[in-house]
Amino acid sequence: MAPTADPLSYPGIPPRHSTLLLGNAVLRMHERSRRRLQQWRVEVDEHSVPGEQRTVDMLPLNYVLLRHNQTPMGARVPVLAVGSNASPAQMWGKFSRAGVSPVLPMVLAAEVHGVKAGISAHVSRPGYLPTTAVLEPGATHRLFVLWPDPTQLAALDESEPNYHRVLLSEPDLKVVLPSGENLSHCYAYVSRHGNLTDDGGRPLTIPDAVEIREDTDTQEKLLKSVFTRDPVLAGLLGEGVRALTEKLAGDPELRDLVLRTYRRRDWVQRSPRQDELVTAAGGDQHTLARPAPVTYDERVPLHRVPDGAFRVRESANDFGRHGQAVVRVAAAVGDRLGTTHVLVSLKPIGDVSGAGIRTLGKVIRTDLTTGEPHVEIDQVLRNSIGAEVGEDVVLTPVTVARRTRADRLVGKPNYVTCRVQAADLTTVEREVCLVDALTLSLLGMESGDEVVIEGWADPRDVVTEVRIKAFQTTDTIQQRRESLHGGDLSCRFPSALDALAVSPDLPWIFLDRSTRTALGLGEQKLATVRLRASRRFQLRKEIRETLLLIGLAFFGLVSILDDPVAQITGLVALTAFVATVVVTRMRGRLTQEIRRSRNRRSVAGRGRRAFRRGQPAPRA
Repeated sequence: MAPTADPLSYPGIPPRHSTLLLGNAVLRMHERSRRRLQQWRVEVDEHSVPGEQRTVDMLPLNYVLLRHNQTPMGARVPVLAVGSNASPAQMWGKFSRAGVSPVLPMVLAAEVHGVKAGISAHVSRPGYLPTTAVLEPGATHRLFVLWPDPTQLAALDESEPNYHRVLLSEPDLKVVLPSGENLSHCYAYVSRHGNLTDDGGRPLTIPDAVEIREDTDTQEKLLKSVFTRDPVLAGLLGEGVRALTEKLAGDPELRDLVLRTYRRRDWVQRSPRQDELVTAAGGDQHTLARPAPVTYDERVPLHRVPDGAFRVRESANDFGRHGQAVVRVAAAVGDRLGTTHVLVSLKPIGDVSGAGIRTLGKVIRTDLTTGEPHVEIDQVLRNSIGAEVGEDVVLTPVTVARRTRADRLVGKPNYVTCRVQAADLTTVEREVCLVDALTLSLLGMESGDEVVIEGWADPRDVVTEVRIKAFQTTDTIQQRRESLHGGDLSCRFPSALDALAVSPDLPWIFLDRSTRTALGLGEQKLATVRLRASRRFQLRKEIRETLLLIGLAFFGLVSILDDPVAQITGLVALTAFVATVVVTRMRGRLTQEIRRSRNRRSVAGRGRRAFRRGQPAPRA
């Protein structure tokens, strides 16, 4: 029963553990040591995730949200629950009435420092005495942290007409999750009316989320303890506590009388620090503070970055990648690495199920200037090793031995990062690889063309390369492997979803053991490699395809032109033309470049010319 329907049940019954509110169901969540919330696991059954074939299993939190088409964790907002917002029934009712999605992660924090669950100095419309967040240095509680998306947060704001929403962070607040993560920030609702105090001037409080489950008559005890302190309020208890809540719910003037009594008896306390936070959030006694939400991924955790590691940030989108997944580092870090490529791997702290998996990325130096060591990493690389924004990685400098002289003519090669799968029996002990049709198309290749595969580094820190023919895999092989794979790295055919919480996964490449060994992958499962088309093979292919045209044109020139000098001149011109055609065809197939529109520039130029002529400027 939600407290809005039964006031005496306030603040409601919170779960015993971290949960995912999924409509009118509650699923238990399990933390992953030293990992971000996206990596937490959810207990599901056959009814929890639509289309999922599993019966009873554990799925990554972000994957469950994805299957329900909900906002991922990185775009959600942390909000401290100090009252009925920790009750799934209350939250389900609020979201249902607002017409927004009732899918909400609720995390029971291991420790919350600096905040108490106090009593607001007003009476709610349903007739109960509500709670409020009260800042108190040294206070320690176990409270829930809600993770609404921006739409849910707006609905939550609407349901709290007596509260400011303020942003808290250290030193005012410290929230430690069961995984060991120290949140960088968290929002809290503080009462615009202030909080109630006892006779000694100390804030009145209620038990924390763990104790409240064992004390179902919290509201009844609270009403009696507060109202018996004043003769006028005590007189309202004559017909019992339930009758009192019914009177309070149906009489706004009676609720106002209670508030005036609080103030008359000097039971109301206002924290100067809370008032500062309200003002900073744009609120005052007449305007509720509703600051723009700061999401989970916008600020990284507060725990210290381990020595030799870097904290992951999402990469920007205002630069050219030239067909490669990149790692952007500060100029000083790039100078220290002294290379153009790195192998990226998770820093093995705590229970890191994907430890040991590495991926190859190109280094780009930037003007990053922050106090903490961090890097911007493309999503392809983060998915390769299962790293989340805010986690820690290690960068190992390596050398990629590739000739770049042809880049000026043919353009920089285009790369695709693929997840390695053990070869199908059809191609075992054959020096070929299998990839899907889309990967071949992205590389500008056809089935049977030669591909260059870049693996991991050898003892000299040089990335090993293998040239091998790539064939398009069949639907039968793909489906057969999908039906077999699953589980973590201990399984024969592990799943990136189970082991790394990555879904959808990178494109697959099927390699036999000898090829994997040649690439330096050893027995590492779910390893990643980088593919590019073999330009040497493509050049030979283009020449073969144009050889007949060259021969016919040569004999045509000999038969038409009698002068040897003219024949030689024509042959040179023909050769130059064929070479131009070959290079143009190769460049068009093997490179991918974005061509940004110049309409705005041309419109601006036409506008300047029209201004000089005294005519109206054209519209963009």
